[in-house]
Amino acid sequence: MVPAKATTALPLQIHAAQILGDIKNIIADFDIASLNRQVQACENLLTENPPIDVAVLGQFKSGKSSFINSLMGRAILPVGVIPVTTVITRLQYGQRELFYCVLQNTLCFPLSGREPKSGIEPADHPS
Repeated sequence: MVPAKATTALPLQIHAAQILGDIKNIIADFDIASLNRQVQACENLLTENPPIDVAVLGQFKSGKSSFINSLMGRAILPVGVIPVTTVITRLQYGQRELFYCVLQNTLCFPLSGREPKSGIEPADHPS
């Protein structure tokens, strides 16, 4: 069976790992070596946790941040009367909550506090 990381594995991942373990046992019992490569690919997918990109597009002040906050079940992105998320914003799951800025594929600086800085403008970025 694929070892599941107790601290990071979601119930669905644990269940998938158990099913994959059962499949590996059946493959071994019936000596079906032709499926070993596919099983290995499944094991890699379970441990790699590849990201899935989803884009939310719309006009200014159309409720994109509010929609994402509702989808996530809590206020993650800032909302306001004026546009506050004026740059491309990417959310990614992690073990702890952390906000940081990336410019041109380079980590520039962490954003302090529990909330992301709203309305990041190019003038705010260190050169």
